[in-house]
Amino acid sequence: MISLCAGLDARATILGRHGSSRTVPVAEFVTGDGKNCLAPGELLRSIQLPAAALAAKVAFRRLSLSNLGRSGCC
Repeated sequence: MISLCAGLDARATILGRHGSSRTVPVAEFVTGDGKNCLAPGELLRSIQLPAAALAAKVAFRRLSLSNLGRSGCC
């Protein structure tokens, strides 16, 4: 779902410990293998998709042939 949201230019709203909030592009939310941009005490509140992205034609392809997503393709 992250790749789909990133392809549609979605933005994530992140809530801080003391009620503050910030938004980041979903493409920048995941920073590495098992890592994200959340600081300690923050949580992902919502993801917003722009209306223009929902109205546009899109394609999402799955490269894996197995149901669990494992594949030998590169």
